[in-house]
Amino acid sequence: MKPMRIIPTSLLALYCIVGASFAASVISFEEDFGECSDQYSVGTKNACIGYFCNKSLSSMFIFMTHNSYSTEDRVYAFNQNYGEGKQFEAGIRGFNFDIYDENGELMVDHTPNDETWSPALYKDSVNQILAQLDKCQYRNEIVIVEFEMKKTATGTHKRAAEAWGDKVITDFDATKPFSYYIKRGQRVLLLTNSNFNSPSIGIHRRRDFIVQNGYEWTCEMGNHPDFSYREGPLNDPYSAKMMNHFCNTFKLPDQSESETVNDQHVILHNSRLFAQNADFDYAIPNIVSVDFYDKGDIWKAQDLIRRGKEYVGDEWDDGNVCTLGGSCWKCKNEYTFWASKARTACGTDSASAYSEPCIESREYCGRWSSCNNCCKSDAEDCPWWGLFGCTCG
Repeated sequence: MKPMRIIPTSLLALYCIVGASFAASVISFEEDFGECSDQYSVGTKNACIGYFCNKSLSSMFIFMTHNSYSTEDRVYAFNQNYGEGKQFEAGIRGFNFDIYDENGELMVDHTPNDETWSPALYKDSVNQILAQLDKCQYRNEIVIVEFEMKKTATGTHKRAAEAWGDKVITDFDATKPFSYYIKRGQRVLLLTNSNFNSPSIGIHRRRDFIVQNGYEWTCEMGNHPDFSYREGPLNDPYSAKMMNHFCNTFKLPDQSESETVNDQHVILHNSRLFAQNADFDYAIPNIVSVDFYDKGDIWKAQDLIRRGKEYVGDEWDDGNVCTLGGSCWKCKNEYTFWASKARTACGTDSASAYSEPCIESREYCGRWSSCNNCCKSDAEDCPWWGLFGCTCG
């Protein structure tokens, strides 16, 4: 018979105390969070486990869907293939809605004016996202919601906030980590394009927290996004930097073009160009707004950017001939027209003995060749009907 192992009374007491404390912490956590019993419920009361816990508005990285509600079953010219719930499940954490107040009922739609054409209930979009946020595995996730207020009335903003219940972040302070709000159960940050500002109910002015580039980007070969300043706080280290990264063909969303611009090489290439602009504090964007998020490979880009990478890793060195709108996105350095090759190639033509002078404003250039040598970068005027005839901006 093996001898019995005697546990000292003091040690046994310690075991009892620690065990009781652990049980109490689990119980209190369960009391706070209902019946969740996955890995997120292991820990102390109000523990925050997940990507957003040690992140803030300026240090996180997320993808946002442009016209999030705009699916084929709702509108004619649609921007997304899946509804908001599936977008969330895929990893989208930013949503963009156009709001129309129709006799006290909030609707979502997308029209060139304040009249609705094929409206859908705003609360249906909200409920799809709330259903995901209520799941145990998403209890520590943050959602950024951006409103374009197209038609408002008395109380529109208040009702827009009330639809999210107690998950709305009130009195948002961008200097605080998101864990501060997650522990309070507040996980939805609402931002509006209008002048209305009521942090106490959870409505915050977008331009106070997000600096962003313009919207005008046609899906033409060789074009970049509109990197002009659109709105937002300048020289603010706590603001989010948003890159609008969706293009249009004849002013309409284009799935095949979205597959191209949602490529990880394109996203990182344009993120580096975005970061060359003083208006955006020379920072890589930490919100990227896209059409048809399911096209291309945005999640590979997200993984790279979240790891602090600015390159995919297989970019081409200077001198490699490339095709505008295609392989040129893979250049490590910005591509230009090389006189020595009479072609567009990665980098600049430093090896050539002949240095071609840049082309001044309003002078003729070739759309897919010499326009890359305009004195004002990305300033060429190339209307879609002029297949080859362009002028520098």
